[in-house]
Amino acid sequence: MTDSADLRFPAPNTSQATPCRANPQLFDCDPRDRDGESYGDMLKRIDRARALCASCPLATDCLRWALVNPTEITRVGIWAATAPYERHRLRARLAQRLGPNWVDVLATRLQDDKDRAARARHARHHPLTVEQARLLHLDRTHNGRRGRRHSAPGEQALHRAELLAALTNAA
Repeated sequence: MTDSADLRFPAPNTSQATPCRANPQLFDCDPRDRDGESYGDMLKRIDRARALCASCPLATDCLRWALVNPTEITRVGIWAATAPYERHRLRARLAQRLGPNWVDVLATRLQDDKDRAARARHARHHPLTVEQARLLHLDRTHNGRRGRRHSAPGEQALHRAELLAALTNAA
């Protein structure tokens, strides 16, 4: 197992104060290293850490990062309200559900989400022209709604020509 982080998944970061930064000792829960703390006190500390983690705005990003980076850092302690054994189980479930390359699948999905958000931002600031909106409406009327799929530029040009021909016939 490597101790280098997967760069496709940035470490959770925010300018806001988070509970794990304010009190890191609370989240460092290794049952083998209790320093005189009773088992019951350690369990209470883990419960407090989980409650604080669960309310953190970075919990989703933190969990994703801890799952894809099983480094020395994430082998102990509470990350995104999960204990090490829970993260191990989650990794196993992800591998079962998405296959042995589940980290690559998650990276692709994360990039797709970023691309979709960028397209949405662009669309908000650069709305369609009347002609583009009319073509889009005609496309959906003619072909129905279908999932996004990537087409080669030649295929896109052919599809556009078909739509323009349908548009001139409709007029």
